[in-house]
Amino acid sequence: MRKEKILLIDNVFAPSKKDKILNGVQKFGKAQREVLSEYYDVYYVTMKGSDLQFPNQIILDLIHDVNLPVKEKRILTKKISNEIVKLIQKINPDIILDNSCKHLTGIYKHYKNAVVFDHYHRPSMPLTSEIKSRFDRHKVYWCGVSKWQHERFNRFFDGTTSVHLVEKEEEVAEAKPYAVFVGRWDSGKKPQVMMRMHGRNAPDITLHVFTTLKHCLIEDEDQKIIDNLKKFKNIKFHFDAPRETILKYMREATYILGSGNESTGIVSMEGATFGIPYVVLGSDFVAEQEHMHPFSMALLDRNLDVPVKEQFIAAVDRFKKYTIEDRKRIAKYAFIKYNRTQFLVKQLRLINDVKAKYAL
Repeated sequence: MRKEKILLIDNVFAPSKKDKILNGVQKFGKAQREVLSEYYDVYYVTMKGSDLQFPNQIILDLIHDVNLPVKEKRILTKKISNEIVKLIQKINPDIILDNSCKHLTGIYKHYKNAVVFDHYHRPSMPLTSEIKSRFDRHKVYWCGVSKWQHERFNRFFDGTTSVHLVEKEEEVAEAKPYAVFVGRWDSGKKPQVMMRMHGRNAPDITLHVFTTLKHCLIEDEDQKIIDNLKKFKNIKFHFDAPRETILKYMREATYILGSGNESTGIVSMEGATFGIPYVVLGSDFVAEQEHMHPFSMALLDRNLDVPVKEQFIAAVDRFKKYTIEDRKRIAKYAFIKYNRTQFLVKQLRLINDVKAKYAL
């Protein structure tokens, strides 16, 4: 019996590397490819500079650049769109899963049984009825990655799905006196706010910041912010570290520091896989609370009467007291809720829902 074919489009702003995950979108896309390949022929489209890693991987000779002038961005978007259309015509996929992080609305008429995943924490364009009609007109399913994000997009999505996959129960280690931050440098999320909070209020815990400036929108002000953060004796930056190094540090961290404004918080779940609690800034509710057990995270809530600084100090004190058994409890919960079977069921349900919604 013929397997159905899936065209899976990766983030157009970054290459896919063998030993690095440059953003949460890529982690999700690789998880989709890994799990769905057992049941579908998955054609995985990645950008220029990618490593060849998988069967049926297609590496385009193009990559987008957030730092280009608007006119050049439009030209590049059109070129990438044209290449994807050629692939659609050649492969004739039964399903299209689009993680491009770029609304390629000009080619949606070529899409079939398609899901466009929106991964950013806020809209990149005005939310108007015309925007939504571009999806509806071509029967393209607009999918968010958390209910929190759905609200930020004025509930314009057709639905939401979980992006988290925990492949196995990881070995849990005792905590060492340091914390980690993991993520590309995204000035829109203002990661410096929580880094300063740590620098000023956790003098006995080194914060290891694993980040990259590549394929990011970086301005002079961002470099000044980073240079000032480096002045804290308890903050150490690691740029473009291999994934193996990041996971090694993450495994023994006392806690993970989040920046806030995450559309879903993939790093928080990755930390929970190793039993690592998570500290993040927000107001009332954040996306991470949709998948993290309350025991495994601390929300520094701006809307509480208690100052955020005091909330942070209390959270650090709490997590410093967590035993190996506490950390195992966090890891166990993450695996039960987000193992391979759970991930597969959610992806299959989404695909089937899309097929039913747009059945001729």
